[in-house]
Amino acid sequence: MIMDQDTQWLHQLLAEVQLEQFYLRLRDGLNITRIEHLNYVKESDLEAIGISRPGQYFLSMLDVTVKKIVHIFGRHP
Repeated sequence: MIMDQDTQWLHQLLAEVQLEQFYLRLRDGLNITRIEHLNYVKESDLEAIGISRPGQYFLSMLDVTVKKIVHIFGRHP
C-alpha cells in the first residue's frame, strides 16, 4: 500500500477502529485528504465503499474526537 505522508493521519485514524483496509478507498475514492473533508462524507458514501454501519459509527466517534483535538490545539494530530 502506498501511503501519502499528508494522509498518514487518516490511516492512523482508521487503524484505531480496525478499518485501515479502507484507507485507499477513502483517500482516493472519496478524496479524503484533510480531516475537514470528513464533514462532507455521507453514510451512503461510506456504504458505497463497503464500510458497515458499525464501522461508520466507530469512525464517526473517532472523527468527533479528532475534531475536538484540532479545535483545542489548532492542528490535526
